[in-house]
Amino acid sequence: MEHLHYRQENIDLEASEFKAADCSEELQDFSKMVEEEYEERINCEPVLDPKTTILFTSGHHRRRCNFLTARRYRTYIRLSYLWAREQGITTFITDYTTPFGLLAMETLLELRSTGADFVLYAISSRYFARRKSYRLIPETDIEIAWNISKCDYRFQCLYSVDTLHKVYSNAGVRCTENGIHQKR
Repeated sequence: MEHLHYRQENIDLEASEFKAADCSEELQDFSKMVEEEYEERINCEPVLDPKTTILFTSGHHRRRCNFLTARRYRTYIRLSYLWAREQGITTFITDYTTPFGLLAMETLLELRSTGADFVLYAISSRYFARRKSYRLIPETDIEIAWNISKCDYRFQCLYSVDTLHKVYSNAGVRCTENGIHQKR
């Protein structure tokens, strides 16, 4: 497993210290099992092609997605979906811990239920307790879990910050409240 270069040195150092430590055989076996499960999880992640991937997330600016602007942004997300399909984009990623990303996930799931054909992934850039909602009364954990279960894959960023970096850097197009931004 490759990590960001500045983290790889620390990980290698901690791993060598753990292997050198005097631990019980049971703890060593457990450690190997966890490491294998982690590697399996990371290796099963979908490979993102920047040319065919768009990420819906909230930007850092004055225009915010909230309960007053949700209807307008829902229309904007539908138009962005149509534009993306014209550009050959087939993979849509939504950051459901941001207000705009959550609205995008709900809107894209509605489009999918009407017969639209695309790949939808979910990602969380924040801890679940620190997520933001566009609604006046935030949705329950069950509602969020139900929507996430309808997605094709959920990237687990709590296991690795590298996953978040990999997804954000491999999205060729980013859609926020402020517009659509393409990588050059």
